Amino acid sequence: MALKAFNSQGLTYNNSTLRALEYAMENGAKISNHSYGGPYSSAAEESLIEEAADQGHVLIVAAGNAGSNNDIAGMFPASYPSGNIISVAAIEESGGLASFSNYGRSSVHVAAPGRNILSTLPGGEYGWADGTSMAAPHITGLVALMRSIQPNLIPSAIKNILIDTSAP
Repeated sequence: MALKAFNSQGLTYNNSTLRALEYAMENGAKISNHSYGGPYSSAAEESLIEEAADQGHVLIVAAGNAGSNNDIAGMFPASYPSGNIISVAAIEESGGLASFSNYGRSSVHVAAPGRNILSTLPGGEYGWADGTSMAAPHITGLVALMRSIQPNLIPSAIKNILIDTSAP
């Protein structure tokens, strides 16, 4: 299901993203992509993510685009310690970490293509974009495929499989 939490200018408020996740959970979604983030944590957001974990819901989140270490300066929701969050960095076409991508030995779990990705744009257009927000949907699709094969995989098992089978 597609849920809108951002306005036409690309801005959102924490309560909008929380309402979108609540709606997804209430309507049976077990996986969600969160291609957004910021430097501030929220007790309400962290609590809802833990509630989602209790329901077996996996959140795939963008690690951030500041080129910084999320282990030191968190980016949220990527930096919450919940076992149902999979934080995604961006890689270049060459396979190396994109210069803009956030990283973190313990807080960023996997990486996916995030440079020159064809994406939707406002106004029904398409264009090329960069960012961890472009990388996270790749992992979201992979998690959906994993769940289609093994629907009862718990979030921590999904995360561990991804980490254990990824190139360092």
